[in-house]
Amino acid sequence: MLKTLTITFNNFNINLLFSLKLLNYLKTKKSKKMEENNTTTTTSVKGKGLGTAGMIIGIVALVWAIIPVLGAAAWWLALVGLILSAVAFFMAKGGNNPKNGMMITGIILNFVALALAIFWIYKIASTVMHGMDELKEAMPGAMDSLNKAVEVLKELADTTQAH
Repeated sequence: MLKTLTITFNNFNINLLFSLKLLNYLKTKKSKKMEENNTTTTTSVKGKGLGTAGMIIGIVALVWAIIPVLGAAAWWLALVGLILSAVAFFMAKGGNNPKNGMMITGIILNFVALALAIFWIYKIASTVMHGMDELKEAMPGAMDSLNKAVEVLKELADTTQAH
């Protein structure tokens, strides 16, 4: 039967065969696309929550660490954030989570905040030590002045009692 149609209606038959091939091609392409949509590619979310928490803690710790003198107390917050971000990074790496930007940002922010807090601790400690050294140097002179003042007061008390 196919031969007959080919001979009799040459152009129509060629178009008809071509159309059937095109329909079969589109049908297989559509079914492949549907299979791709049905098999969803699940991306891992391992470490996402810890990474977000670490980044937020890093922002807070950095803002706190920038404040002069008070920034010294930000070390513990930056340390907690650094640990959370690092754990989240390694969880994401092990769980094949390609989205680790927040974790890296948290590590960087917390590291900078920790460095600033350590800087403030160093500045406070060096200022206190410098003040202690100056106090030690001034102490003998202050004791001499205090002893002289006590002697003057004793003399003053003696002269008032004598009168």
